[in-house]
This record gives sequence, structure tokens and C-alpha cells, in this order.
Amino acid sequence: MDSVSKLAERMGGIREYIVYALGSRRAISRCGWLVAMVACMFVAVGCATDKRSAELISYAEEIAMELPDSALRVVQSIDPESVHGRHDRAHYQLVVAEAHYYNRLAVDRDSIAQPLFDYYIESDKHAERARALYQHALVMQAEGENARAMFSLMEAEKSLEHLDNPRLSGLVHRTKGHIYGAECLHKNALEEYQISANYFDKADLVYHSIYSKYFIAYSFAELRQYDKAIEIFSVIEALSQSASYTTMLTDIRRRLCFIYIEIGDLKNCEIVYNRISYIGDKSACDYYCIGATISAYKKEFEQADLLYNKAKEGFITNSMNLLYSRFRILLFKGDYQGALEAYMECIDQQDKNVLIAINDSVLYDEIEFIEGELAHNIIIQKRNRVISALSIALLIAVSILISTYLLSKLKKSRDQIANLKDQVESTISDLRKKQNSIKLLTANEQEQRISLSKVQRQLNGLIYNNLQNIDSLLDAYYSDATKNVKREQLIKVVDNYVRDFASNENGYITVERLVNEFRNDIMVKLREEMPNLKEEEYRLLCLIYADFSSNAICLFMGYDKNKLYKRKNYLKGILTSSECKSKKEFIRFL
Repeated sequence: MDSVSKLAERMGGIREYIVYALGSRRAISRCGWLVAMVACMFVAVGCATDKRSAELISYAEEIAMELPDSALRVVQSIDPESVHGRHDRAHYQLVVAEAHYYNRLAVDRDSIAQPLFDYYIESDKHAERARALYQHALVMQAEGENARAMFSLMEAEKSLEHLDNPRLSGLVHRTKGHIYGAECLHKNALEEYQISANYFDKADLVYHSIYSKYFIAYSFAELRQYDKAIEIFSVIEALSQSASYTTMLTDIRRRLCFIYIEIGDLKNCEIVYNRISYIGDKSACDYYCIGATISAYKKEFEQADLLYNKAKEGFITNSMNLLYSRFRILLFKGDYQGALEAYMECIDQQDKNVLIAINDSVLYDEIEFIEGELAHNIIIQKRNRVISALSIALLIAVSILISTYLLSKLKKSRDQIANLKDQVESTISDLRKKQNSIKLLTANEQEQRISLSKVQRQLNGLIYNNLQNIDSLLDAYYSDATKNVKREQLIKVVDNYVRDFASNENGYITVERLVNEFRNDIMVKLREEMPNLKEEEYRLLCLIYADFSSNAICLFMGYDKNKLYKRKNYLKGILTSSECKSKKEFIRFL
């Protein structure tokens, strides 16, 4: 029997004892008026919200979106002490949060956001619940707690299924996209942005729709699907121009320029660059970086250096753009040693950025932990409510006993009643201690599991990133940019990477492990279903599945390109003619 059941049993024992002490149940009925008075007192004090305050809350809620300044002044004029009852307080906090949101002001986590979550997570008032959990998600996202933000957004989605609110649905999905993007989960981000844009189109919210489509294009660019990104950016550029969205236009054109630079189309980059008419503080660094790159491409090196120095002066957060701009300027100048050094700086900064992203990359693990934590807290809350109810019952019982004492009918029972009260309080105290211990143990266990998961993901991410860097250097080794110049600077770096990787058995094992992780255990399946292949053939297929370039594979395997072509066709023929169940998957990447 658990502690709550035991406590209920003991409270039942108190009731029976009172009946016994009074001599009959009739005696209790004579004290019923006292119980009624106590109950009425609790209702009167705890549930009535001041009428004027209630009217102001409703008014602020109505005007918050259209007149945010006025709504904020209204909620600031309300005395929080005049708002009573759990629901009224939660509703008031929701209106306060939204008034701050529409005024682009921060919302306090402890006094507003967390109480909103605690109340509405169990609420069946879907309209308020969806709004409240969205506000909580924004606060969590601003504080870098992406998992808690995502959990609130997923819960808000559940309530929105019961509503017809395309605007809020669009905001929820777009925020989910931002979180996925911050976690480098760009495919997930793309899906959420597409859903978000559909909702905003349905609601006929043009700016919000363009904003979501901007991030759709951005996600395609992150996924290296540049043609799709350029197509969408071009469409929303025209829409933004017709609607005179100046800041949006600048962001779109700036992003288009970086895509054109990435694919080596400096002519189109210059055309788009010349259309940028507004330079904000946040975009100044990017603007001058783009201009410096274009000038270097046109061999206008003095202008390139001038714009690059302006970019450094306007630097805010875009250190990677600065580094890449420097790398390209030096490359166009023919300073390949300096370009190589700048490129290596880019790689180092990229590693740092990857580490920052990976520190929060266990999104789903953390959401699972939060779900468990929430379930545990709900149990505790329910137990606390039972304890509160029992405490009130105990208070009423004590009041009855006092009234009977004043009637001089239970003088001898005082000590016995006091003993029973002590037992109840002791039981309640023990129960609370056990609850705290369970909560602490559960939190520690989950923290350990998340820490282990983070370490593993960090290791995997860093190894995979370094392999990508090797492949990039090998492509640079064979690129047209170095065809008519000496390649000694690159040769030294590339040869060191190749010798180290080709001679290190652990290097290949790492590649195969990562290929299995990101290609659904494709190498495990290949070795099981095609056991007659040679180890050299397994290695060749593994490097192909790892998306290494042909140049890189030739160096690693000691092939020329003609041999590589023949070996790939040979293996494709073997796999095509085989009867293995994963044949389509094996051939797809060849």
C-alpha cells in the first residue's frame, strides 16, 4: 500500500474517531454549519477576481495584436493581487506574455513563462493552451533551451488540431523550423517551413508567407540544392519588391549573392549585388564581403582590400563570411600559400561552429527526457493536491473538534486527537521526502544518459567534419584554379592527409562506421549479402557511399580515373546481376 492510500486510511480513522468521541453521527451534524462557513470562506477568498481587473484583461487581450502599446499599458495598470483563482491568474499571465511579445519585449521566465506552462500543459482549453505553450516555447528558445521549446511547440500543435487558427499554426511550425535549423537538421527545418508557408498562404498573411519561404530557400541552400534555392529566392524577391519590404529585399539579395559565390557564378552575383539598395547595421559586414569578393574576381585588388577592411569594421557575427572572403581574395590574387592558410582558418572556425551546434544536437533525447520529467511532475502535483485536500480536511476536522471542545463534550479526547494529527503530519512529511528523493534520482539518471549521448554525438560529428575537410582539400588539389600554377603548397597538405589516412586502418574503420550510421547500415548489409567481394571492393564501395569525390577516391585507392571508372562499372554489374535483397540500395549511389 502506497503512502497516499495509508494517509487516506488514517484520515478515515480520524473521522470514525470523531464520531465515536461525540457519541453519535448526530453530534457531527450539529457542527455542520461550522464546516459550511469554513468552506464558504475558502471560496470567497480564493476564487473571486476583481471585476474591473477582469474587464481590463479581456480588453487588453482584444487589442494586443492591433494596438500592442495600448495593450501593454493596460496590463501594466492591473494589480496582480486582484486576480484570483488558478485559471484567472494563468489567463492574466498569458495576456501579459502576448502584450510583451507584440511589443518585442522579453518575457520573464520564472514569473510568466513557466507558470503558463505548468497550468496549461494539463488544460483542455485548446485556444488558450496553444497560445500559452507558444509563448513558453519562445522564451525557452531565446534562452537556448531548444528541447524544451520544441516540446512546448509539439504540445501546442496537439491543441491546434482542435482549432482553425492558420496564423498561430504557421508561427508554431516556423519556430520549429528555426530550432531544427539551429540543430543543423535542415531537412526537418525545410519540412516545417513548407508547412508554415502553407498556413500563412491560407491566412492570406503575405509578409509571413514570404518570410517562411525565405527560410525554405535558405534550407535548400544549406542542403546544397542551389537551383531550388535560387528559384525560390528569385520569386520572393519580386514579391518583396512589389510590397516594398526593404529589409526583406536586402536579406534575399544578400543570400542570393552568397549562393552565386558558392557555385562560382560571380557574374550573376554582381548583378544581384548592384540591386542591393539598403545596408543595415546587421547586413553591413556581409555587403562589403560580397563586394570585396566581386572586386577581387574583377582583378580590382585595391578596391577588394578597401571593401574587406570595411567589412571588418562592420563585423558583428559573420566571422565565417569574413574568413571565406579573405580566402577568395587571396586565391584570386594568386597568393596560394596565403589562401591555403585562410582556408585552414575557415576549417578551424567551422569546427568550432560544429561543436557549438553539437552541444545541443541531442534534441530528441532531451525531448524524451522532458516528457518523462513532465509525467513525473504531474504525478507529484496530483499527490500534492491530495495532500492539500487532506490538509483542508484536517483543518475542518480540527475546527469540529474545537467546537466540540467548547461544548465540553470531548475533554478527554484532546490528547488522542493531537496524537492522530502528529501521525498524519509525520506521514505527510515522509511522503514529501520520498517524493523529493524520487525526483532527484530520476533527474540524475536522465542527466547522465543525456551527457553520454552528447559525448557520443560530438565525437561522431567531429570525425565526420574532418573527413569532409579532407575531401575538400583533395578537390582543391585537382581544381581548375591551380591547373597552370605550382601546386607545392597544396601538395604538402594533401599528401600528408592521404598518407595518414591510407596507412591508418583505423581511418578506414572510422569511415565505414560513419557510412553505416548515415546510410542506414549499408556496409553491414553489403558484407552480409555479398560475402564474396574482395576487401578492396568493399573499401571502394565504402568511399563511394561516403560521398568522396572521384579525385579523392583515386588517391586513397591508388587508382587512375580510367581504372576507377572500370571498377565502378564492374561492381555495378555484379550488384545488378545479384539476387541480394538490398540490391537497389547498393546500386543507388553508384
